[in-house]
Amino acid sequence: MPPSPQHELIAWAVPRLRKSRDLDTVEAERARLERWHDRLDRSLPTRVVPGFHRRFTVVVENLTGPRGEFPAYVVTPRGIDPERTVVLIHGGGFVSP
Repeated sequence: MPPSPQHELIAWAVPRLRKSRDLDTVEAERARLERWHDRLDRSLPTRVVPGFHRRFTVVVENLTGPRGEFPAYVVTPRGIDPERTVVLIHGGGFVSP
């Protein structure tokens, strides 16, 4: 089944509205993303939560996986002894921390 005319219009218009450019090659785009990714701040983004450091403690553990070392953040509320642990493992597509 071919794409609908609505899909074709959106696929044409959105990149132009965002002023996106066409990809050169898959390899060039991957290299561009990897260069951008290497410059990103990899710390836990605690500034987005008001009073984060007064409310929580953070312990960073460096783990090693098949693709190298990566940080694991253990976030614990201050002033209580937690009874449970929630483990969040990101399982989707990923281009930035």
